[in-house]
Amino acid sequence: MDVVDVASQTPAPDEEPRDDPNFSASDADVCIVSSDGIRFKVHSTNLRSASSIFPTPPPTSQSDDAVHLDEPARVLRILLAYIYPDPPHPELEDAEFDLLYDVAIAADKYQFMMLVYICEFALEKHSATNAFKILRYAELRGNKRVMDRVARDTLMFGLSTGIQELQGDRELFSRWVCVHLCFLLVLSSSYSRNSIHQIADRFDSSILFSATKDIDSWLQTLWGKRI
Repeated sequence: MDVVDVASQTPAPDEEPRDDPNFSASDADVCIVSSDGIRFKVHSTNLRSASSIFPTPPPTSQSDDAVHLDEPARVLRILLAYIYPDPPHPELEDAEFDLLYDVAIAADKYQFMMLVYICEFALEKHSATNAFKILRYAELRGNKRVMDRVARDTLMFGLSTGIQELQGDRELFSRWVCVHLCFLLVLSSSYSRNSIHQIADRFDSSILFSATKDIDSWLQTLWGKRI
């Protein structure tokens, strides 16, 4: 399979849909159309191998039976490249964060599990600058490892940033507030001896993102550890 150009430009909204040159095999039996009007011709056997829930029509060559998806072409180029086993696959380690995040969401949505894991490791490299967004993604996925990892980076921000970034998710925000308050308690007694980054690196936030969802129990646990 040809190399997929992650940075390929998509057409303007008023242009006619066109085929993606990297997904135009003559024996492809499924046509997928992106939200911005790019057609991807792929093989149903590969789709079924990669995902058991990806929406596919019966094998046909009729364009009227195309699968129309909500994702733009730049996301589908990466997603669909991973249904084929042969490399090269798009390099995600150096992809811009917004693209990587959208691919991770799509991979989770369609249960492309191999790509999900690749995206999660790549996302962690952006934790210092996009910690809250990654935290919300990890919460959606139920990935405690990623949540524990990026929680430390959210501690560098104030409560006002947490409110702005986590609005709409009261449960996650409540848990984050517990983490933040505990960190401030530790910081208030340790700042004279350690830098804020040293404290954050050692701070154990995992108790808040592991077992219980009961905020009162968490607060009791935190206060007990503090005492």
